[in-house]
Amino acid sequence: MYKDFYRLQNEPFSTHPNTGTFFISQTHKEAWYYLLFGIDTQEPFLVLTGEYGMGKTLLCLRLVKLLKDKGTPRVEYIPTSNEGFGGILRRIATSMGISPVPEDEEILQDMIYDRFRADTEDSRFYLIIDDAHELDTAILTKLKYLSTFSHNEFFPVVMIFVGHPSFLQDLRTPALSSLNQRIKRRYHLARFSLDDTKNYIYFRLLKSGATGVPSFPEETIERIFEYSGGVPRLINNICDTCLLIGASKQLTSIPPAVVDEAKSLVEGSLAGTKLEVESEPADGMRNAISFSEDLPERIAPKQNFVSPAQTEVEEYQPETITKPPISAFRKNLKFAAKVVLAIILLMLCYTLLSEYFTNGSSILSVFSPSTPPALQNAPPSQSGKAASQADRSSVEIPILREELTSKPSGETSVQTAQTGAMTSAPSDIGPKSNAAGVGESALLHPYSLRTSSYQQQSRAFKEISELKQLGLTPYLVKAELGDMGTLWRVYIGFYATEEEAQRIKATYKLANASVQKTDYACQVGEFSNETDSLNMFEKLKQAGYFPYAIQTERNRFRLFLGAFEKMAEAEALQRELQKRGTKSQVVRR
Repeated sequence: MYKDFYRLQNEPFSTHPNTGTFFISQTHKEAWYYLLFGIDTQEPFLVLTGEYGMGKTLLCLRLVKLLKDKGTPRVEYIPTSNEGFGGILRRIATSMGISPVPEDEEILQDMIYDRFRADTEDSRFYLIIDDAHELDTAILTKLKYLSTFSHNEFFPVVMIFVGHPSFLQDLRTPALSSLNQRIKRRYHLARFSLDDTKNYIYFRLLKSGATGVPSFPEETIERIFEYSGGVPRLINNICDTCLLIGASKQLTSIPPAVVDEAKSLVEGSLAGTKLEVESEPADGMRNAISFSEDLPERIAPKQNFVSPAQTEVEEYQPETITKPPISAFRKNLKFAAKVVLAIILLMLCYTLLSEYFTNGSSILSVFSPSTPPALQNAPPSQSGKAASQADRSSVEIPILREELTSKPSGETSVQTAQTGAMTSAPSDIGPKSNAAGVGESALLHPYSLRTSSYQQQSRAFKEISELKQLGLTPYLVKAELGDMGTLWRVYIGFYATEEEAQRIKATYKLANASVQKTDYACQVGEFSNETDSLNMFEKLKQAGYFPYAIQTERNRFRLFLGAFEKMAEAEALQRELQKRGTKSQVVRR
């Protein structure tokens, strides 16, 4: 075989799925982050489509491996639809440790529901179904009922459908309209571009141990791209045949003529793959499978997800690609932008100085959030309190306050509800310690509103600024997800009950916000005034953290980091802080 002639460790263009030789193109990066964001934001349904040979199965296997490496035991991959709904249920039951497994579908489904009800940790079950386009309407309808099961408002089943674009047409049938409506976003894998094709070929050669031989000149790669239409599996078929022919002719470089010869041998698999077949979805499907606008800049995969091909392929490229020269128009545009920016900065400085010298107020107050809409027309009895809160907001530390004075019967304010306020002073200040060794505040407020998750920190800051303009008190939590990257989660407030959080969501019309039970946080200190807490706040901020404070009485502030659903996440942050020399305590908020 050609492996010996070219001195390769393995066949570079094998069509067997192998996560170790998976080339992450631009479209695969975006698909990967679509899946990760869907899992992180707890979407009940995810749909990934792509033509045959685009690497959908490899993405499934990668996702299964990642979830299991992250310690998620409840993951089941269904590679074929031949098992029917009963086979899917049996796989779920076996994964959940149900034994013996009954043959009757209804009994088995009830046993699975009972197991979900008995789960006190609210663990989710991830069901990844490959070749979803082969499922019939009856199975899809039963899967919908399985996914809509809930216990205490918790939906344990997450379904990920992976299949051919024809699956989207199946979802549009009247019988599946309810399921189709529940799928918020879809993503479609586009075919490779010419650059993707070139990098893909180099990447596969490097993974097989090639060191420059065999080589594929530019003209050869262009011919391969033309015949394959940018479909990875067809690129494999052509390149594998090219190497077979090249070895038989003892060629170290593959000329375009060999590609023509290889095409004649794999003609059957290339039917309908010419470039006139567009790599985009058919008309009427584009909007259905594109990213929703609320995902941050198509999830910006370039910044936090680096493919091995981005470093390895460069070693194999025969020549350096130079950037085109910057035109005179672009230079003038950049200069004009700099001038406008300088003018804006000068105007901002003038505004700050004018505010300081004319009114004697703190310069920081210019950046403080505006008064909440519900307090702008507050009666005189509340005006002093509103003014006091406005003065305190000049400090750039997110402070979530608890009310310390009783209110007359029936008198409430949106600000009180927004901060999860209590109507009486706490009887005792300072964290209590429970049996598990976790600090516990005298008054617990475990609920928060999570508005979104971003991979880009700048997008999170932008949303926080917008929420402050509404008079809300947002704060940022950094979530390290290992292979899944880093996410910046935006939270609002702290609430004693889920109803309080829902009330704020409705009052401020936060349609995209979800109520999260974030019991755990790291308390890094308790202070008698805002000045003391601000010193620690600045220290943590300089270290790259995002602290916030909860005021428990008039001169008592507790400084926190993070807001987590699981104690293990808070403990991981505590260990990280300890390594940096910062003492903290895991507490229940």
